[in-house]
Amino acid sequence: MTAPEQFVTLIDQQAAALRYGCCTSKFYTDVHRGLMPAPLRMGPKFMRWPACEVDAVIRARLAGADDATVRELVQVLHAARAVGSKGTSITPALQGSPE
Repeated sequence: MTAPEQFVTLIDQQAAALRYGCCTSKFYTDVHRGLMPAPLRMGPKFMRWPACEVDAVIRARLAGADDATVRELVQVLHAARAVGSKGTSITPALQGSPE
């Protein structure tokens, strides 16, 4: 018997920023500084963040993590999405402006 597939909730930049408690420009600045995970590029003008990744950063901050620790966490989150459950590559959208 195989484990059931887990569904990931994807949220847009505005929802991610609201969840994080800041404006969208501050949120995207933190993405570029490596303090928040990069979005998943779903299409040419369609990017989303896994809500669980945003929540992981929030939990780290609540636990008192400094910027260096959060950057390490973000790297771990990116590495975890590098190979999907079916062996497909998932690449974060590290470049570009907010859509």
